[in-house]
Amino acid sequence: MTIFNTLKWQRYGILCLLCCAVLVVSGCSKRRSEQYRAEGDTLRGLNRLDSAREAYEKAATANPDNPMAPLGLALCSEAEGKTDEALALFREALALDTSLEAAYVEAIRMLVSAARMEEALALSDDYAKQTPEAGGTLRGVVLMKMGRAEEAIQVLSTLAGVYPDSES
Repeated sequence: MTIFNTLKWQRYGILCLLCCAVLVVSGCSKRRSEQYRAEGDTLRGLNRLDSAREAYEKAATANPDNPMAPLGLALCSEAEGKTDEALALFREALALDTSLEAAYVEAIRMLVSAARMEEALALSDDYAKQTPEAGGTLRGVVLMKMGRAEEAIQVLSTLAGVYPDSES
């Protein structure tokens, strides 16, 4: 082997190490994001909202595509009584994952609690587009809370016909 062949293999070796490092780092960021998210969930459960918020922000920084980070931030904002901020964060989580059931359910629950019924109804319609049975059921509940019992019964009866074996 000549000196040129040795240098050539060293370059390939360095290139391979760099590629492996990139793969490891990208995998680590998702794992690290999940670790921060889990830490945030624990801290939020202990009602340590400032620390939970920091953990969720770290989760979002580690992996901006993790929908659970803005979901956690939304739940912190809701617990602090910041409904508009929470709603924006729920929507951010849904923009990352349109099938994120917890974001729909928690946002609709929060809106109903805040007596923002039309917004809750609109969001339940969005949820029904993603998950017809669960979203439709939630729509029926919102209609009942709005005092629109006949519409709620119609929605829920239709769902019962479409999903006769449903456990909900």
